[in-house]
Amino acid sequence: MVIAAVYLALGALYTWAVPPWQGADELAHFGYVAQLARGGGLPRLGQVEVTSSRFTSSYEAHQPPLYYLLCVPVFAGTYPLGPHAATYALRAFSLLIGLGTGALAYRAARLLLPGVPQAAWGAAGMALLLPSQTSLFATVNNDCLTELLFSLALVLTVVGITKGTSMRLAVVTGVVVGLGILTKATCLLLLPLCPLGLLLAPAPAPAARHSQQHKSPAWHAAVCFAVALLVSGWWLWRNTVLYGDPMGMKALEAYFSRAPKPDYFLRRVGLTYGQYWMLVATWGWKSFFASFPGIGNRTMFLPVWLYWLYGLTWLAAIAGAASAIRQQTDEGRRRATLLLAGAAALLLASYARLNSVFFWAQARYIMPGVVAFAVAWAGGLARVIPPRLRTRAMAAVLAFLAAASVVAVFAVIRPHFSVLPFRQP
Repeated sequence: MVIAAVYLALGALYTWAVPPWQGADELAHFGYVAQLARGGGLPRLGQVEVTSSRFTSSYEAHQPPLYYLLCVPVFAGTYPLGPHAATYALRAFSLLIGLGTGALAYRAARLLLPGVPQAAWGAAGMALLLPSQTSLFATVNNDCLTELLFSLALVLTVVGITKGTSMRLAVVTGVVVGLGILTKATCLLLLPLCPLGLLLAPAPAPAARHSQQHKSPAWHAAVCFAVALLVSGWWLWRNTVLYGDPMGMKALEAYFSRAPKPDYFLRRVGLTYGQYWMLVATWGWKSFFASFPGIGNRTMFLPVWLYWLYGLTWLAAIAGAASAIRQQTDEGRRRATLLLAGAAALLLASYARLNSVFFWAQARYIMPGVVAFAVAWAGGLARVIPPRLRTRAMAAVLAFLAAASVVAVFAVIRPHFSVLPFRQP
């Protein structure tokens, strides 16, 4: 409860500090909601929009519609008070969705580290209090729902691996995966991952195999995959018809043909391949902890020493996590840990693929896997901290994360937006 209260307070601070539509791609996300609310139907990437409204979906038109559909009632109820009121209401809605991700990080840590309660609320704290997370959830964007559904799918699969699968679990997991795909294309990674994860579940006892609730893990994996496709298949088919492929990547690459690409850094700036990927890694690391969009495509960062401090916590966490994995004797938890590691690896591979086409190095592209990162971080830290000091030490680390957000608001974000006269779009 304390972590949730601090998160909501910090989210309110970010909402106050960042002017309307200055969050990451916020105006385009807001325009998508406005288009649906006004009966404009699903947008199409590259479509010339003839509208009297200044709010259009523009470059976010390729996004799946679930988040925006959920936002429509909030928009419809508050837009009569003005576009600013609608923006703040949608930010509050996104902030509340983010709470679910923290709860799921807590649940995942309890499943994998049942005897270490500090790891559970440490994982929840990282998922909610990391400055990059709190600030992202305090804007209008579909990342909040993406993280929630991605995390829920992983936790459901972890439950299946550690406690055994059932037909109900397979169906629910498939529905969640399908809803994730209807929220953001990143969730397509769940389509192979969750069914494969269910294959790691223990087989039922021979006497129970003929029960519908105790089919083999392979059967449940197939059901999960099929249900996910049933829920999301219409969207993948629509993309294939409109853009020529289920993910719409051809249209996306064509639409963003003028966006920064590796060639710019390799040919014009003169970087080597190694230097380019070091640049991507540096941006990724800094934005994993804290980065904030500013006026004119600028990116704001915190003082460098704060990144070093946070990096030290990760060094300790990695050492502790490696030790904990080596000494884990429960086979179900070992397999569930493998699932979370696989999720993190797939997201990092997707991130690398994205940055081989565009220079889009923001870490929010890997944050759907925040549950995996949070459990590794909090569990690893708890491992290296003596038991008698764990509660105080974890509280101190989470207080550091919260304090970093306060520094961000008052030392970075507010001064940035107050320097120049801000003109609303």
